[in-house]
Amino acid sequence: MLRTTMLGRLGKDPELRSMPSGDAVCNFSMAHSDRWQDKDSGQQKERTEWVRWVAFGRQAEIIAQYVKKGDPLFCAGQQQTRSYEKDGQ
Repeated sequence: MLRTTMLGRLGKDPELRSMPSGDAVCNFSMAHSDRWQDKDSGQQKERTEWVRWVAFGRQAEIIAQYVKKGDPLFCAGQQQTRSYEKDGQ
């Protein structure tokens, strides 16, 4: 199992929906920024990574109720890569 942990801030309010079974599902994106000083130029550099998260059940309901855009959040969970098809590709 591939586990991921992340401390970041939400980029927009979480989206809470219900699956056909009635279970809650919450989608949200988090940003994490790294800052460092470039060894060659001495300039400050920054890189921001965006990660999409999905929570289910009671966790989804709690996130949607208490967390809003810009709030810091610590998440841990199983990492899974998904693929999709757009215009036949």
